[in-house]
Amino acid sequence: MQKSKKFSLRPVNQEIKQVVKKIAILLKSLKFSDYNVQTQTMIIRQLLKNGIKYGHFTLPENEITVSIHITDNTIAVEVMNPVDAEGAKNLSELDKTIQFIKGYQDPFEAFMILHKEAVKGKYHNGSNDLDLARIAYQGNVALDFIISEDNTLIQSAVRKLEGSNRVETLIQQKALINKSSQDGRFFYQSDSE
Repeated sequence: MQKSKKFSLRPVNQEIKQVVKKIAILLKSLKFSDYNVQTQTMIIRQLLKNGIKYGHFTLPENEITVSIHITDNTIAVEVMNPVDAEGAKNLSELDKTIQFIKGYQDPFEAFMILHKEAVKGKYHNGSNDLDLARIAYQGNVALDFIISEDNTLIQSAVRKLEGSNRVETLIQQKALINKSSQDGRFFYQSDSE
């Protein structure tokens, strides 16, 4: 199976919610479990949050583009948006965060370190660091970004699907949640839409 879809949107809440809902419907139509749909929409929301944070949207044609590519083994998401010179300078904090997460074999370790810093009040990058670490470990994604020659920020999150991970039964989901809560991991609750 191969399925790709592209969406363009303005950086406003209503359009973000509509695109996230369309992607959720797409994933459900492909028989992804509710857990996988929630996890994937969590990942997309975070990449959109970054796109808005670092983006430059002064012209009407300045939009965010979300592309999702689904195969039997992976779900890859790309979020693209324009950046200006000032936004490009600020991307060093995004780069530091992603490199920090990649520096650990298990992204849960990076998440716990950042979580401890948050509890102590030592946040240097708002909740963005913690949110990125959360999607890396909870979503089991490889995160990266580049800036193209035309000043477009391209973020990517590639999620490997293992075995029958795509269509989980309710029993498998409960077992995963119980195991993870015993490990001290936190699970995302989807926003009501």
